[in-house]
Amino acid sequence: MFLLQSYKARVFESTKYPESILTVRATDLDRNDNKTGYGAVRYFLNGESAALFVIDPLSGMIQVAPGATLDREKQPVLRFTVVATDTPQGGGEQRKSSAVVSAL
Repeated sequence: MFLLQSYKARVFESTKYPESILTVRATDLDRNDNKTGYGAVRYFLNGESAALFVIDPLSGMIQVAPGATLDREKQPVLRFTVVATDTPQGGGEQRKSSAVVSAL
């Protein structure tokens, strides 16, 4: 579960990799439940502008992708979804949650 359902980040056209723009955080509510054995949270990006950004799968830190160019005249607001998944042990069902990021 994400701490927020949506995030906003101020990103300038001049922002380049590896500068961090935002760090998201999700918690696994059943992480310590020995019956289900769910483990660490992993993050990935999805959606319309996701290709312009990268996320550290362990920390949730979001950066402009290497070589990406942001053009505010063409796209003033960049939106994408961050998905957090848990890592079930022993073949359990993987659970996920998502949050929307708007880069202004």
